[in-house]
Amino acid sequence: MPFFIFKSSVFEVEPFEDTGNTPGVYGKALAHWLRKQLKARNYKMAEDVVAQGGWEVRVLDVPYPLWVECANLHRQSTTEWCVFVNATPGFFQRTFGKSAVRLATTALELEVEEILSSEPGITDLRKQENDPYRSS
Repeated sequence: MPFFIFKSSVFEVEPFEDTGNTPGVYGKALAHWLRKQLKARNYKMAEDVVAQGGWEVRVLDVPYPLWVECANLHRQSTTEWCVFVNATPGFFQRTFGKSAVRLATTALELEVEEILSSEPGITDLRKQENDPYRSS
């Protein structure tokens, strides 16, 4: 799964945004913006943005959990961001629908990359395969 890492000062951090989430982890404005962009591209999106370590934007077009995770790259950072797509298919999809899950995940990754690439307020966009949150 690719991680999209970039710099931007477009996504403002709300006061106490990390209350009820991981301290120092932001990305709520980024998640709301990305949700709006995906909805404009005809994705069926959950109305809420969920705090789960980062901020999850849930996609409802598939019969399993599929979401885009948004968070700052480093705790307390308000200008460096990371976005990635994740899915947790159930037994049936893992057993019989692997290609459909892969196709939906890849399509969403391509949409996210295009959205991020087209935003003038985003700079230094790069895609990497290794998880930037895990120490090596």
